Amino acid sequence: MDELLGAWKHPNESTVLDIQQVLWDNGLMRAAAACNCLIAAYAVVNDAVVLNSDQDFGYIETATNGTVRQEYIAG
Repeated sequence: MDELLGAWKHPNESTVLDIQQVLWDNGLMRAAAACNCLIAAYAVVNDAVVLNSDQDFGYIETATNGTVRQEYIAG
């Protein structure tokens, strides 16, 4: 993974919890696991796009109004 994009910056706890909270605030508390919120936080602080093959990150992107950017890759 380091060859693709090294995670130079690490998110702080509040960044991860903010993402989780916005899911709750939008009624999407079961839309994404805690580990997905952590991955999303890494993407935000590193200005990266999450490539994924499930719908969880789409929910996160919608709930955060595009702060978390994702690209769905069909399997």
